[in-house]
Amino acid sequence: MERKKGRAFKSFLKGFVITLLVLVPAYIGVFRFATAKAEEKVAPAPRETQEVSAEVTPKNYNMLFLVKEEGTRRLIGASLIRFDTRNTRAVACALPLDTVLLSDKRPVTLKKLYESGGGDKTGECVSDTLGITLSGFVATDENTLAEVVDTLGGFPFLLEKDFSVKNADGVIVYTKYAGSSRLSGNDAAMLLLHAGEVNENGVYLRERLLEAALGEFGRGDFAAGLSEAYSGAVNKIETDISLSGMYALTKAANSIRTESGISVTVARLEGKKEDGRFELSEAACERINELFGTRAAED
Repeated sequence: MERKKGRAFKSFLKGFVITLLVLVPAYIGVFRFATAKAEEKVAPAPRETQEVSAEVTPKNYNMLFLVKEEGTRRLIGASLIRFDTRNTRAVACALPLDTVLLSDKRPVTLKKLYESGGGDKTGECVSDTLGITLSGFVATDENTLAEVVDTLGGFPFLLEKDFSVKNADGVIVYTKYAGSSRLSGNDAAMLLLHAGEVNENGVYLRERLLEAALGEFGRGDFAAGLSEAYSGAVNKIETDISLSGMYALTKAANSIRTESGISVTVARLEGKKEDGRFELSEAACERINELFGTRAAED
């Protein structure tokens, strides 16, 4: 009996991974899940013996998603996503990697914070600096993302100008021409990995990638994509979301899936970039609170 439960939970865990990654073409690291006990962690083994408790599902979730370059701590994508279980709305906001946060009352960029302090510290500072409550943080790399995108059949995207990537010798190793096409996992990973080469900070491209991926979240064949989740993803995820938290989050995400998709709002933040740092404007901070803070929770 225990073996059957273990296999069922592993299957659920794979589905949870895809649920998270399809929401964003990118972003993963870890904090606490609001409805889970702080001491509950995802133990590496044995998963078969762990119990999953069905907790009361919150009405909405704020998640921080991070993507780093495989084999390094180099952060290449960051986003906030909020979805509401009472309707089919979702809100997404790409965070510039050079956004200034406060760590122990000292200013530091999001990118440097993650690369030096990891996901826990990053989540804590994002929450404190922006004044929002985070339900959880998840982080993965661009190649894991690519596998997930391919598992789900890619997603449509309009590239506004030709995109090329050169190696250290100046040789072009990847090209994607402007126009509408269905992005493969490799396309999504390359655009994300080299987004900074498209404009000053790559934020606009990341936002549009996020919007396109979210638009695919509600496809009728999404459930089939969940069942095809690959087992390797579980070992590539950095997270401290509890097992019961995973259960509640997956249940909530599944509840807003519809045949026609979900209504997505993508917020673009105003700010000032100077000396390699992006200072959020007062209007941007108010917008974040409106979408992800206490006012959003009261809607």
